[in-house]
Order: sequence, then structure tokens, then C-alpha cells
Amino acid sequence: MGKSIAELEAAGYTKVQVSNTFTNGAPCKGINTTFRAPTGLEFEVQFHTPQSFDVKQNVNHPLYELLRVLPKGDPRIAEIRDGMIRNSASIPTPEGVAQAVPNYRKQQGR
Repeated sequence: MGKSIAELEAAGYTKVQVSNTFTNGAPCKGINTTFRAPTGLEFEVQFHTPQSFDVKQNVNHPLYELLRVLPKGDPRIAEIRDGMIRNSASIPTPEGVAQAVPNYRKQQGR
């Protein structure tokens, strides 16, 4: 993952944000990145293990889609989010991922 990020930067893409959610209590485990192309277009790249991708796509994604349409304050939100966290709890954290891929947010104007 870290190598892929470095290769994108070396190719002229600007790292805007990295969110490493291989942490306890995360409803979805993986690494989400946002890059800006030299043309200014921003795009997302996600990095997953086979297990985190399977849970994201096949277990938690329907729940995520439901969360997106529930009105703010709906009592089901906490229950659904807790279920997503339980679903992701068994996903192992790749060794050394916190050091290899730290969270990052580009400062405005830099």
C-alpha cells in the first residue's frame, strides 16, 4: 500500500488525504486515499485485504447504503453502525500497516 502511494506521488499525483481504518472499532476496515491528478481531477483509491474487501462489499455495503438514506436522528443508525463494527471486528490488521500508511490530510494552500 505504501509503495503504491509513493508510486502515484512519483508519477505526479498529489496526495490529498489518507484514512487508515485498520483500527479497532472501525465500521469498515481498509485504507481510503484521495489523490489529485495533474489536471486537477480528484479521485479515490481504496486498499483492502481480501477479507476486508469481502466484508466491505458483501456484508457491510448494503448496511452503508441504508445509512445514507436514513434521516438524521433515526434510532436505527446506531444499531446499524454497531452491526457494521461487529462485522469488521474479526478482520485482522495487516502487520506494520499503521507505520507504513499513516493518516494524512493535505493542508490547504500547500
